[in-house]
Amino acid sequence: MFPISLISDARLDGLKTWRQARLFDRDKPLPRELDDVRSASIHALFKQAGLDSRIWEQRTAILTKHASDTCSRILAAADRARSHQLLLLGDTSLPHGHNIDWHRDALSGYRWPDAMDYIQAGRKAFDEIVNPNSDREIKYPWDLSNLMWLPTLGLASQLAPAREDAHELIDVITDWHKSNPWPMGVNWFCAMNVAMRAINIMVGISLTINAWKTSQLKPVIRLLFQHGRFIAAHLEVDDNGFRNNHYLTNLVGLLGLGLMFRHLPEGEQWLEFARKELIYEVDEQWLDDGVCFENATNYHRLSTEMMLWAYQQAKQADMPLPDLVKTKLGKAIAFTDDITQNNGHVPLFGDNDNGRLIQFTTFEQSDVRDHRALVAVGRCVLDEPAIPACTSDYAAEAIIWTGKIPESQGTDHNPSRLIRYPHAGYYGIKTNQLNLLLRNAQLHPAERGGHAHCDALAYTVNWQGHDLFVDAGTYRYSSDFKMRNLFRSIQMHNTIQINDCPMHQYDAESFEGLWTVTDQAQAQTLDCSMTDHAWQYAGHYTQTTQTQQWQVSRSLSYALSSNLLSIADRVESLSSRPPAADDDDKAYARYLLAPEITVQRSTQNRLVFQIGKQPLAEMIINTPIAGLRVQPQWYAPAYGSIVQTAQVQIAWSPKQQKQLDYQIQFLDVKA
Repeated sequence: MFPISLISDARLDGLKTWRQARLFDRDKPLPRELDDVRSASIHALFKQAGLDSRIWEQRTAILTKHASDTCSRILAAADRARSHQLLLLGDTSLPHGHNIDWHRDALSGYRWPDAMDYIQAGRKAFDEIVNPNSDREIKYPWDLSNLMWLPTLGLASQLAPAREDAHELIDVITDWHKSNPWPMGVNWFCAMNVAMRAINIMVGISLTINAWKTSQLKPVIRLLFQHGRFIAAHLEVDDNGFRNNHYLTNLVGLLGLGLMFRHLPEGEQWLEFARKELIYEVDEQWLDDGVCFENATNYHRLSTEMMLWAYQQAKQADMPLPDLVKTKLGKAIAFTDDITQNNGHVPLFGDNDNGRLIQFTTFEQSDVRDHRALVAVGRCVLDEPAIPACTSDYAAEAIIWTGKIPESQGTDHNPSRLIRYPHAGYYGIKTNQLNLLLRNAQLHPAERGGHAHCDALAYTVNWQGHDLFVDAGTYRYSSDFKMRNLFRSIQMHNTIQINDCPMHQYDAESFEGLWTVTDQAQAQTLDCSMTDHAWQYAGHYTQTTQTQQWQVSRSLSYALSSNLLSIADRVESLSSRPPAADDDDKAYARYLLAPEITVQRSTQNRLVFQIGKQPLAEMIINTPIAGLRVQPQWYAPAYGSIVQTAQVQIAWSPKQQKQLDYQIQFLDVKA
């Protein structure tokens, strides 16, 4: 199915040579040129990095003229950032006091030792970073140290220079540097976070450069160079070529730092290496249909945002990336627009950790399920009229990225749209009333299924702007092994399960097992098509029990005129041995409901789904069943946030009947 498996032997040899030439040496002197940094040369560094301070002045003027409401919200977000009220990994903004503790998880209260050299500790560092018996959340200090609120502070200083935003930004960077001496502490461990932090520091300084004294900037320029050295020595791709968004972030960070320091031999090497590898990775991490290979819609957003930033920064530095990158990114943006529902949200298939690279106008303010800013930014970065525009605050984000104002394309004259991304396994239909998105994919071999869930044949439904069936999302990673494994399990997804058998294989006990999923389903799609009257889908996957191998199939048909969805779930044995008389296999079809949906059972085989007191849809089961129940379950609208909801479970006996037939009749919701 996939055109590549891992990195070619020639590239692997090149990566090994790169590593051997850059073995980490904490005591290696910095280039002498960094000792003689003057004000004019600092401005030149940012200009050659594509971050000339004058572009921010021009774009802020456009923003003030065309998005005054957004400007007010930016200033309010900067106010919260100045008081260190930071929303990270959940829905509660935690106060950090006057002095931020960069090594502490504010959720559990655990503090990682700041004097420990985690890189030198090697494999033992993981015993300190992650403890399966503890709720310590390593992502908290890492996300805190990404410094993602710096662009918001910098933009606020452009909008209102008399405020204290620029001084706060200077204080934050200075304090982080003082509290995280090179290369000690947990924030000098993951090269992905080092790269994200470098980008946000560069952007923050370029927005406030006139407020800095040269004596303040000189140590930060040296700090940025150390970031480049760290990334170059700790690329997150293993000896067999397995990699994911971490390696992509390494390259995006090296590209930006390479542009800034390209007048120095090391910086020139970073730039040359990052450009070459990014072109490879764009061709491989985004499949032919434009979807990121990581089996997760939110990681598609993160990776696409990172690559858009690299593309735009290189263009602003007069070192543009080739057209291949633009073509792939255009497809990636089109995918995000296709799967955006009428309520502005994207279903959270696969993992989600709220990851973003950079936020100017939407820090703390946008729902992690809302990817419309990516579409608006992408349209302006790529200047692609075929990519639909977005409105509202997301146009403001595009203005800051590019200085361009997204233009609306007007009314969609073809309101019924077929969604078909066969390489990534996303299928569905999008109308002015219905959003149905189904996932049925084989896991890509190059990234070990690390962000995949057991979601073959699972689908989500939004009707008239209201979520009905949702994907469970992701609550925690290493801070809660039990919940990590629950949220990626087959039991949490809107698909079919036989007995209590898993869909894919993964180790639920080890840290490595949290990021490795072996595909056992071998999902296949047979049909996804649409006529003027109906949309239909058919696909299957394989599931193995202790005594049988089964083919699990699902067929969907949606009648556009009657708003009726017909479902046929079928379970057939692939084993030559017939089921024994005492076999008591059960098949289950489950549906996780949005938290705002309530359920009424009108008859034995009929359920009514309501939003408030308004009926939204009816489920009618047409074949005999072994059981129908509505049970409590969990839903994670964002990483670190969890709410209770309900799950419908239909049970039947494959020995008595192979197929379960049922329908969902969608109803008009009164305004």
